[in-house]
Amino acid sequence: MAGVSLVLEDKVALITGGSRGIGAATVRLFVEAGAGVAFNYRQAREQAEALAAECGGPAHCVAIEQDLSSPADGRALVAAAVAAFGRLDILVANHGHLGTGGRADRRDGREPVAAHAGGESGLGIRVGAGGGGPI
Repeated sequence: MAGVSLVLEDKVALITGGSRGIGAATVRLFVEAGAGVAFNYRQAREQAEALAAECGGPAHCVAIEQDLSSPADGRALVAAAVAAFGRLDILVANHGHLGTGGRADRRDGREPVAAHAGGESGLGIRVGAGGGGPI
């Protein structure tokens, strides 16, 4: 069975939660497809820096230490990604939120960061039901 072809030449992506697991695999895939990639991490500095280096360093891939507990944090992440690459074309919202119970919940008073049509993405970016648009 043939794989899916992905061409992202001249595109810039921001991938949240990109230092480990599915996020790191997505970072690698997007860089391999030709995109410039910025991704955030909260605590996995060594893994994030190693991944960015593996993917070609600052010209191709940038790791940004940024918590995403609030829309202001999200705006700061977007600003840092734009500062690194000049623009954003793609957003992959891969970050999660674990409450104090160790699972996605609201017991610690923080809002979950999941996006839904017509809502906020947790990055302070409005997600419309009609599809994507400029950030």
